[in-house]
Amino acid sequence: MHSPNDIDPQETAEWLAALDAVVQTGGSERAHFLI
Repeated sequence: MHSPNDIDPQETAEWLAALDAVVQTGGSERAHFLI
């Protein structure tokens, strides 16, 4: 499910998957730093 305001849901899904991978490998502190 995606937000109606999301102009590119596929790209959003890819970014979220990448961010999840960062959290899994580097932890939430690393993800927070990147954001």
